[in-house]
Amino acid sequence: MRLIAVLLLLYKCLIFLTIATEPAASETCPLKICSGLLKDVGATETQLKALETRLANSEARIEEMKKEYQDRTKVAFSVSLGSNSFFGPVDTDSTLVYKNVFINVGDAYNRDTVDTLKVTAGDSVTLKTNIPELDGDSKILWTHGDNDTCIAEINKASSKISLYRGNDVRFRDRLQLDHQTGSLTIWNISIAHSDVYKLQISSSKRRMKCKRLVVIVKENKVPAIEGEPAKLKTDISELQGDALILWMFGPDDNLIANADLENKRTCTYNGSGGRFRDRLELDRQTGTLTITNITNTDSGLYKLKIISSRETKYKRFRVTVRGEY
Repeated sequence: MRLIAVLLLLYKCLIFLTIATEPAASETCPLKICSGLLKDVGATETQLKALETRLANSEARIEEMKKEYQDRTKVAFSVSLGSNSFFGPVDTDSTLVYKNVFINVGDAYNRDTVDTLKVTAGDSVTLKTNIPELDGDSKILWTHGDNDTCIAEINKASSKISLYRGNDVRFRDRLQLDHQTGSLTIWNISIAHSDVYKLQISSSKRRMKCKRLVVIVKENKVPAIEGEPAKLKTDISELQGDALILWMFGPDDNLIANADLENKRTCTYNGSGGRFRDRLELDRQTGTLTITNITNTDSGLYKLKIISSRETKYKRFRVTVRGEY
């Protein structure tokens, strides 16, 4: 910058010397001309210094932004599902028509990153914070729905941990909060849990992190043909030795089969009105239930619960029986 200013000064001095060697066309004082040139050069140098300062400040700000956002999730594609951002609950495949799509090219990011989780009814799902360990003064808030109803909260500074205790039966005794990471697990999930879940994390060491998760729950549908056997598979190769297996049917959760592996006892029941008499087979190794010679009256919701010293698992099956071809 200073080199440019010096060159400009030399150029103007040459012009002055050229004028001075020619016959004077007027009575203008050479000292006044020189003084004006020096003022112009001084003003130019001041402007260059100001530009240099602005450039240095801009470069420093860019470096700060790089450090600030280096851990942020970068979003390359995002959509809005209507004015209220509402989606679900659904129990069938849905087609969404996008009218406007905005694509970020480069290191663009979105503070409210949106993840979508698809799970099967009866399974468990963990909503992860993606943080290996919370800071000592971290605050975590899990909410759900359009009204942002609080369902779980952690305040590390005051050692406060709370789970939903309201009247909504969807979350009663189904939530588990990881004290180390802040991740939230929903057990025995149902279609009614399809919703938008929001996470807020803040501490003195990090900026507030916001995250949205769309949970879509679908039933495990089992089609069956009348007169043929139907298998309700647990997808477990071998159960734990102390497992207790419970199979239930219908809206009243009537027990139709159970197995106590530790005591080596297996029982099947006839069900209401004797509908399952001599038609149920329970695999003690995997927990799979087979309904032989299935009929239209066997259509409905079947629930499985497997209890062991290590964990408790849930599954649901929606059986639909159609007539023979």
